[in-house]
Amino acid sequence: MNNFVANIGLQSVRRGQTPMGVIYSLQKTSKVWKAYRDGTLQSKNPKMYELLREVERSGLIDSTMIDAELGAQGFKGITSKITGGRTPLQDLYRWGDNVFKLDETIRNINTINTALTERLQVGEWIKIKTLATRIGGRYRTGKVYIHKTGPDSFAIRGTKGRVGSNISRAELNKLIVKSAMESAQELFFDYADISNFGKFLRATPLLGLISPFYS
Repeated sequence: MNNFVANIGLQSVRRGQTPMGVIYSLQKTSKVWKAYRDGTLQSKNPKMYELLREVERSGLIDSTMIDAELGAQGFKGITSKITGGRTPLQDLYRWGDNVFKLDETIRNINTINTALTERLQVGEWIKIKTLATRIGGRYRTGKVYIHKTGPDSFAIRGTKGRVGSNISRAELNKLIVKSAMESAQELFFDYADISNFGKFLRATPLLGLISPFYS
């Protein structure tokens, strides 16, 4: 339960939301992810569908684990876990990191995409912070400047103001997703990085006893 409660508390303070507000955001994320996985999002919101495909391709979020965490009943699984109505409370400790990462990523994707497509005017540029992304034959990481060259076209702007060739929509999606995931990776610890012994502990019933002392 420690992880779930800690993550709710963290996002509540960061976003200025009540814990229920954070849970409502998780509910929306659950619906979007399930629409993506069953294919219905492709017709409803094709741009978001392509962005979530990029999230899955990146490997930075374990899509299989997200499916398992949300369960067949989606957000109902969350409320069941909160009340303890369906699974032991110790399951809450193992549940949630990937879903919180996904929720933060989708929230950031919407913010960045809105800034690029609706707020940014042609000839203007924005600076984003991104994880390593291969664009135009070279890796971009850290601060990247995206210059709007047309109503729906963008290019990478050099540090000295030189604007390069337009990048493809697929390349723009990579930059948006890697930037959106950058803060999510900083906020939520990646348990894939722990030792094999640590992974073993997280998978055993003993975790409910040792979780206050293990991280």
